[in-house]
Amino acid sequence: MISFFVPGCPIAQPRIKARGVFAKGKVFAQVYEPGGKASPVRQWKSDIRAEAYKQMGGRLLFGPVCIAVEFYLPRPQRLMRSKDPAGPIPHDVKPDIENVLKAFMDSLTGIVYTDDRQVASVLVQKFFAGKTMAPGTKVTISQIGEIV
Repeated sequence: MISFFVPGCPIAQPRIKARGVFAKGKVFAQVYEPGGKASPVRQWKSDIRAEAYKQMGGRLLFGPVCIAVEFYLPRPQRLMRSKDPAGPIPHDVKPDIENVLKAFMDSLTGIVYTDDRQVASVLVQKFFAGKTMAPGTKVTISQIGEIV
């Protein structure tokens, strides 16, 4: 079992876009990710990969894997009143949990497991960070059964 924390704001995987391109007398479909190489989601994925690699040390998990992940997003000013709880609060606005999870799981491919199809169990939660907490992602990954 490995556990780690990735500081930084969790970011949702953007939807892939397509456009028509005219070249050599024909029209082709060009598929791209909005934001290009400088998109914030690419940096967040890179931070996840770096932290996971530190924990894994180049090993990969084979077979079914269980992931527990908690996303802590920045707390808005409207929840910083003295009557608001100091700890994390469930997050019920955008980004959607499945889009953030998609970006997260894709980033672990080739670092923790060979493919995200190995993930057999997921427990995912999304919170506004506590009043004194920084945004980030808390992760626990465990092997189900033995490593082959």
